[in-house]
Amino acid sequence: MSQIKNGNEIDRWISSDTPHAVSGLIENEEYVLTEITCPYGFEQAESINFKVSTDKQTQLIKMKDMPILKTIKLVKTDSETKEIIKEDFKFGIYEDPECTRLIKEVTSDKENGTVAFEDLRYGIYYIKEIEAPKQYQLSDKIVKIEINDKGTFADEELLEDKDSICEFTYYNKPIPKIQTGNETNYILLIISILISLVGITTGIIILKKSKQKNY
Repeated sequence: MSQIKNGNEIDRWISSDTPHAVSGLIENEEYVLTEITCPYGFEQAESINFKVSTDKQTQLIKMKDMPILKTIKLVKTDSETKEIIKEDFKFGIYEDPECTRLIKEVTSDKENGTVAFEDLRYGIYYIKEIEAPKQYQLSDKIVKIEINDKGTFADEELLEDKDSICEFTYYNKPIPKIQTGNETNYILLIISILISLVGITTGIIILKKSKQKNY
């Protein structure tokens, strides 16, 4: 932090838990409080212009830093067709890689096939599927999300940042279709019919050839 008047620096200090007292300021004069460097994970605050009061009372000037926040958007996609799955599903975001300390869970946006975890600060998080879409297998994949001053990463891959929204694709495998006994019998019936037709056709051809030899 620094205190400036007419372009000249009057005081400079490192902020702490307790307020910093600035002495030697002149009553009724204007000054500027400026943040030179901000804390890690926060945006730099705007400078504050103020005038020293004449009531002989201590003035308290507060400068607040806003945390840098990101939204992580997950796009649910079919692993085979690569189409977006627009169904009900649910994901959780956790503090630990074992996914035992849940921060919050979010239900899908069915219209877009997405889940969004909003207002995440700098740090490391873990995302896991809690409920899978209908006709899809529940995935055991855990995605590591890291947000820092170099960007936002999903499993070490840098994500594109669009207005503080970072998006990645999460694939699901369809549940395999199991053939029933009726379906198997139906297939066998078709094969039997085809074989029979081939046999009949062969018999007719042989019969015609035999008749031709009699003439």
